[in-house]
Amino acid sequence: MLLSVESLLLLLQLLACAAVLQFTQPYQGKSIMGTVGSSMNFSWTFIGDPVTIKWGIKKAGVNAFESNGLILSVAKDGTQRVENQGYNGRVNGIRSGNSQSAQVVFTLSTIEMKDMESYLCVLRGGFGESDQFDYLNLVVEGNYSYASFGCITAAAASGTRVCREEHLDNNACQKKKKKTRMASNSIAPPTLFKEDWPKWIRRFERYRISTELNKKLKSCR
Repeated sequence: MLLSVESLLLLLQLLACAAVLQFTQPYQGKSIMGTVGSSMNFSWTFIGDPVTIKWGIKKAGVNAFESNGLILSVAKDGTQRVENQGYNGRVNGIRSGNSQSAQVVFTLSTIEMKDMESYLCVLRGGFGESDQFDYLNLVVEGNYSYASFGCITAAAASGTRVCREEHLDNNACQKKKKKTRMASNSIAPPTLFKEDWPKWIRRFERYRISTELNKKLKSCR
């Protein structure tokens, strides 16, 4: 059935008035702090009417999820589905509002050190709409202590430690380490150290930048 000129013009007007799908207050890679055992809410506000909203662990360098990184999906009617059963009972997603002003809140409970990741939120567009992406970095603080700076350099291959600050011997180096350790800002290596090494490096780099360790104690290199 052919549309009349009047009907076609009305349709074009409705399309023009429709809200363009986009985030209104994106994180744009911002780092936020969480503590072991606590719960965190990740909130995104947006306009438009996405078909579904997906949330999970971001793959480095691209707007995509890690393999098995998709955690939760929320449909238009608010129905949520846990995509990764490893998070069952720890995550929740609530979607509210309308196409002119909406919000989605993802909750991660009982935070662990391994939750230190980049988290991606994807607004899946409908017909003719582009998907929208935004992400944040979660930095987790806990009770573990790791010498991330100072005069100790860990050589992962051999496990040896070398102190290069002023050619200090081992005893002097250990004293220096105690003085410079920050117990409140900590990170623990993953259990499967060799297999998880690339992921651990990414986590530590986010932690190093967010806590400004890269700007402190540059005397030991």
